Amino acid sequence: MIQGKGARFVCGDFRRYSSVTEMLQRLQWESLQARRKAYKLVMMYKTANNLVDLSVANFNLQQSPIHPHKYIQPFTRTDCYKFSYIPSVVRLWNGLSASVAQAHAIGILRPAMPAVIYQTY
Repeated sequence: MIQGKGARFVCGDFRRYSSVTEMLQRLQWESLQARRKAYKLVMMYKTANNLVDLSVANFNLQQSPIHPHKYIQPFTRTDCYKFSYIPSVVRLWNGLSASVAQAHAIGILRPAMPAVIYQTY
């Protein structure tokens, strides 16, 4: 909703029957949901590669014994916890291919994001 209002403002089109979807496509804006997922993946990449002052151990995450680049999905009893940062970022991270998750540069992560970001769970 807020992004639609922003698109109307930028395009200068406040008519009632103007299509906000067409405005967003014309502006080539990524949805806010996709941007949040992208920022989560970037932060997880930085955390997993010790590029920020956080540790995966702080989140009580365990690496998968079968796939060393993946993490065991934490058990969630409620939706409130299921859609919080840690469980949601683990779901996104585990959707990355091994070559992308183990990349030595963040530039490799960014082109691979759309495949994971636009998946629905």
